[in-house]
Amino acid sequence: MVSDKPTTNTLSGDPRRPDSVVPYDRPPAAEDKVNVLLLAGVLLSTLSLAFRVRWCSLIALACLGSAYTRRSADTDKHQMIISAMFCYFSIFLSHLTPGNKSAAAAPAIAAAGGPK
Repeated sequence: MVSDKPTTNTLSGDPRRPDSVVPYDRPPAAEDKVNVLLLAGVLLSTLSLAFRVRWCSLIALACLGSAYTRRSADTDKHQMIISAMFCYFSIFLSHLTPGNKSAAAAPAIAAAGGPK
């Protein structure tokens, strides 16, 4: 016999209760705490380190300063420290190495006795 009521198996000890089933609701999406200025600073610092472009490191420093002045209580401190380290390291290395290769080769040429 077919009945319209759902059958429950009480003899086998089935723990499911169809009347207490609640559909799954997704939790609200967490808001990303990525600071765009700090991310731009890291990207520009990396670009400056990779290609030895001095103006990228200076723009990264400006992004870092702007992000520092706009910080709030929920700003990720770790992200700010990493961005600052990248920025200072890129400034240090971009000014430590000479900009053009002819200026770097000039002392070596002079030491060798001049151009031939």
